[in-house]
Amino acid sequence: MAPELIKGERRYTTKIDIWSLGIFAMEMADGDPPYISEPQNKVIFNIVNKTPPKIKPKWSEDFRNFVQLMLTKDPAVRPTAADLLQHPFMMGANRFRQEFAESCTKFMALKR
Repeated sequence: MAPELIKGERRYTTKIDIWSLGIFAMEMADGDPPYISEPQNKVIFNIVNKTPPKIKPKWSEDFRNFVQLMLTKDPAVRPTAADLLQHPFMMGANRFRQEFAESCTKFMALKR
């Protein structure tokens, strides 16, 4: 949940989705969402009061920076989707399109 929602912001914006995408990317990359071993009330406290979680250093600098930008606490400063599409991580993503499609196909075959 985005920090602004926890703090009581009632107006929904796409910046909330950007935060969620950052958490989702982190979970997919690292295998677990941040604070997975913490009780729910501690997770909420951490989201509001601590610096945003960091993705593991095994990932590329571009990817780590991309995720960190999405996890900017202040929604006024958090990038928009249009901003993120111009990020070096996204600009270079086309190089991996075929590899990603093959990985998804293999993953889906395992799930059947």
